Amino acid sequence: MQTYKLAPCWYFTTPALSWDAMLLHTKVATELFTDYDMLLFIEKGVRGGISQCCNRYAIANNRYMSNFNPDDEIKYLMYLDANNLYGYAMSKYLPLKDFVWSDNDLTEQDILNLSDESDVGYILEVDLEYPSDLHDKHSDFPFAPENKPPPNCKEPRLLTTLEPKTKYILHYSNLKLYLKLGLVLKKFIAF
Repeated sequence: MQTYKLAPCWYFTTPALSWDAMLLHTKVATELFTDYDMLLFIEKGVRGGISQCCNRYAIANNRYMSNFNPDDEIKYLMYLDANNLYGYAMSKYLPLKDFVWSDNDLTEQDILNLSDESDVGYILEVDLEYPSDLHDKHSDFPFAPENKPPPNCKEPRLLTTLEPKTKYILHYSNLKLYLKLGLVLKKFIAF
């Protein structure tokens, strides 16, 4: 409260408080959308965060444990968690102003050559394909999550699948990562 002159009790979430603190600290003025279709396009690409258990059962053979078997292969279990993901995202180049529909004929190489710290960025709608040779490697944590109903369910969930992605909306830096790691861009639809 003393540093940012913000009262936490007036915020429903910590990210909302962090957002206002960032705006006060950086003195950045964000521009509002004036094109309703553009707003709907951006909202269609908002999916939420993934929370999943990739491997539900594992047995360790750890030499530091009492049940260690020297005849078996050594196996360790690891738990990973990432802290400050919101703060990390807020420290990156973010779209702030001058929102326009692009009439550029972008190519895959144009996207790959674009710096992640460019003053001009893109939010794209694309079709992606997941090559079958990546399925085993990516099966625990596939890229490009989608909101859609799982089998035998009516309510959409955030799913990580190896299925082709159609009309998938994403930031160009995510597309660059996906392409570098093997996903195939089938076509640009809009940007």
